Amino acid sequence: MPPNLLRRPAFFWIATGGVVMLLAAAASFVHQLREVQLQAEHNFSSRTALVQKFVTLNLDKLEVMSLLLRQHYHAPPAPGATALPATQPHGALWEIQLPLVLPGTDEGDAQRMAVVTGPMPQQPTQQQQQQQQREILAAAAMAPQIRSAFKYDPDVFRLYYLSAQKFLYLASRSGDEHVHFSEALYQRRYWSAAGPANNPARRTVLHGPYPDAGGLGMVVTFAQPVHDGDRFLGIVALDLGVDKLQRLTTVGHSAGSSLLIDASEGLVTSAADMTPGQPVRAPLPDGTLRWQKDSDGTRWLHSQVAKDDLSLVHRLTRNTLYAAAAARSVDTWIIVLLSGGLFVLALRLRRAVSEVQRLTQIDPLTQVLNRRGLQQRAQAVLALARRRRLPVALAIYDIDHFKKINDTYGHPIGDEVLKQLGRHLQAGLRKSDLFCRWGGEEFVLLMVLDHAAEAPVVAERMRQIAQQSRIPSDGSAITLSAGVVVLAEGESIDAAVTRADQHLYAAKAAGRNRIVFGGAN
Repeated sequence: MPPNLLRRPAFFWIATGGVVMLLAAAASFVHQLREVQLQAEHNFSSRTALVQKFVTLNLDKLEVMSLLLRQHYHAPPAPGATALPATQPHGALWEIQLPLVLPGTDEGDAQRMAVVTGPMPQQPTQQQQQQQQREILAAAAMAPQIRSAFKYDPDVFRLYYLSAQKFLYLASRSGDEHVHFSEALYQRRYWSAAGPANNPARRTVLHGPYPDAGGLGMVVTFAQPVHDGDRFLGIVALDLGVDKLQRLTTVGHSAGSSLLIDASEGLVTSAADMTPGQPVRAPLPDGTLRWQKDSDGTRWLHSQVAKDDLSLVHRLTRNTLYAAAAARSVDTWIIVLLSGGLFVLALRLRRAVSEVQRLTQIDPLTQVLNRRGLQQRAQAVLALARRRRLPVALAIYDIDHFKKINDTYGHPIGDEVLKQLGRHLQAGLRKSDLFCRWGGEEFVLLMVLDHAAEAPVVAERMRQIAQQSRIPSDGSAITLSAGVVVLAEGESIDAAVTRADQHLYAAKAAGRNRIVFGGAN
């Protein structure tokens, strides 16, 4: 471009106009960045309030259930109180059914029942029977709250009481019970976390999400411990479908996504690129509703919706934020994007071509050169060595007893050994060396030397470095055998490999874990 071109008026105004448009686009972009974040903040506050209200309502259900159970547990039996129905065998369990609606009332579904199940006892004492009957009758007193929950909240799947005395009182919305008493229930987090050992404050705990045993979808369980003074009786709990929580976290529209996480930062509700239970690495909250950034540049908002157990976070990735801001200022960005599009396309094409070229020369398992890569790069190395009149040596290495490693530990372990070996030998290379996976468990090292006598020294150093590799299953060191030759004038790589291979066989015949130097042809 001629130097005086910059002095031409047309070019000057075009350049000035381009700068002004870029500045205007940049100013619009910065403004929209803040607007996108403000909209997300307002939307997040609304979602937080909705989720808090929904969770609080369900926690209140548990509080009422717990209160009813404790009151009837301590209350003396009413005169003429009806005894429990006789237990019925159900495999290795006993079972009784109790109505949730008393006969003769005007409640809607008078046929809805609660099921009480437990393991068949081994000669229970009369005191044990009386204690269990007292606790079951106390659990049955939760019926009014259970009826109300089923009537007004379609997202509640089940309500139940799991007793430390080994029985389960369960009411299900479906009426078709797929869940009975099982010792495995005591392995769930809602039991271990709610118990006195892990929950001295006696707070409500959250477990989930997990697939419902009755096939109703993903559920979360809220569980509240029930105590009689210092004695832990059990837990009252409800299973809640996560669909309602998911809907509440998507109310309104803003950039990014709101996610419910539990105390261990596990995802409760799903997102487009995440699955329930997946860890969510959000920065720790600082007590204020303000944006915090992580190491990836993702911005986060954080608000607690259930003390110690459930939080709502809003995740706004850097790419999502920039895309939303760009969309808001799209008119001013169109010209900039069109002018930059060709450059970006050319850059990506160049990178793609470069990556394709690299992949054709790299072994995908060990990430060292493959045979083709060595052949292509060796030409430049050999030419440089000829100009400087420097000797070139070649070593071919073979992993000792590699077939035995595969047969004993399996091919995945064999692949891991190859990966380790590739890393260690690649790290030990000199700048002038070329190293490749020749095939299978064989590796080739091409060395430019000051003196031919250095070839066995360099080859031996690499053999010793290889012993840093270990078999993952038992920690045994990996050993190599090698044949080393000095290339003759005009000798090809393939011919040198054939010669070195003969010395490799000699190294194996001599007991392995050594090199044999064959010198020049």
